[in-house]
Amino acid sequence: MNRLNSERQRRTKHAVERALMDVDPEQDFKVVVTEEAGGLAGLVAGRVAGASGRPAVVLNRRADGSYGGSARAGETDVDLYGALFTVRRLMGDWGGHRKAAGLSVKPGQFDAFVAGLNEAIRAQEKENLDLFAPAIEVDAEMPLDVVSDGLLDWHERLAPFGSGNHRPVFVTAGLNVEGSRQIWDGMNLVRLGGGVAARLPGSPDELPDGAFDAAYTVSRSAYSGRAELEIVDWKQS
Repeated sequence: MNRLNSERQRRTKHAVERALMDVDPEQDFKVVVTEEAGGLAGLVAGRVAGASGRPAVVLNRRADGSYGGSARAGETDVDLYGALFTVRRLMGDWGGHRKAAGLSVKPGQFDAFVAGLNEAIRAQEKENLDLFAPAIEVDAEMPLDVVSDGLLDWHERLAPFGSGNHRPVFVTAGLNVEGSRQIWDGMNLVRLGGGVAARLPGSPDELPDGAFDAAYTVSRSAYSGRAELEIVDWKQS
């Protein structure tokens, strides 16, 4: 089981790195075609959305010229289902909701699909200027030493998380980065006080310099099994 988990983690990391290399900076809806994702398309799309701050779809090209894959809205306020509905005539089987979807694109319709999705997202942005940076609703402010396996045990009782049941967001002031390493392009794993690990988006040279305040969610690390933070926003103290 551990060997299978390690292989899945390796494949996921490789697929995410390849997908991020192919992201078009001009697109507001990131469309990535890759043969690396396979059955991990949804997971990879979520990582691309998280790293780019834009909704993303990861597709595999099929032998008949069609495409199949998954889309994720990430932390944006994008109505994914609404955007896909505008290009429904270009797709085969598809379905989902506001935050996630599975879909297929008909042969010969890829370029129109990409253009139509981006047009739909730009229309949503005109109606909601905070579309890509929605306000963060904080559930509680707490000191870092409260983050523990005990907190995580309580936290996991609230699962499963997803649309309609988001992970609680916590805030802690006066944090400091005591160590860091880049785990893929656009994502860093940093060590905070007390040895607490946190994922922090951005390039290594954009990490906080000195004390900072952060809003974050908590989850269990797939590697260590311990509590790990996912920083969703921060500012210098």
